[in-house]
Amino acid sequence: MRSFLLILFSISAFAQKGISVKGGLSVNNNEMGKSQIYAPSGRASYYCGLSYQFKPNDFAFQAELQYTNAGSKGSYNGSDAQLNLKSAHLLVTADYYTKKNLSLKVGVYSGYIFDAKLDYIETSINYNKAIKDIDFGLVLGSEYSIYKGFYIDGKVLVGLIDLNNVKPDGGAYKIKNRLFQIGLGYRFM
Repeated sequence: MRSFLLILFSISAFAQKGISVKGGLSVNNNEMGKSQIYAPSGRASYYCGLSYQFKPNDFAFQAELQYTNAGSKGSYNGSDAQLNLKSAHLLVTADYYTKKNLSLKVGVYSGYIFDAKLDYIETSINYNKAIKDIDFGLVLGSEYSIYKGFYIDGKVLVGLIDLNNVKPDGGAYKIKNRLFQIGLGYRFM
């Protein structure tokens, strides 16, 4: 037991650790299944957050907490509409550094949707009861260190959970989050 603790302490003592702030562009879409009511397309928005990275060697582990204004825009019953999903995401990734400045990441995310609205014909419809609060999915991405703590981060979040609480058509109408994010971050070492 003592030797295990000594190894663990040695790894963490020599590992690089860092807290980051980041933000950027988020291109959002919702996979909608067979909906005849709402036809979505991509919508540009933003994200911002904090992350903590633990890097003992070429592998790193990262936890990131971010605010995302997700959703989609499209056509609802023939008129322009926009679905807004304000949410907090916790991303946990394993990063592999292929080169000193470049890493590939894979992981999972869990999200909490705290506000859902459908903006439709100059009206804002509260959609909180129609959308589930919890989201979960996969994360794939990469990160490139630019200069002295600054880096570019790109990732795709693919939701696995059907967010639709309302099943008027027997369950064919499913909503799943799809986000592409690219941003700039700064890591404090």
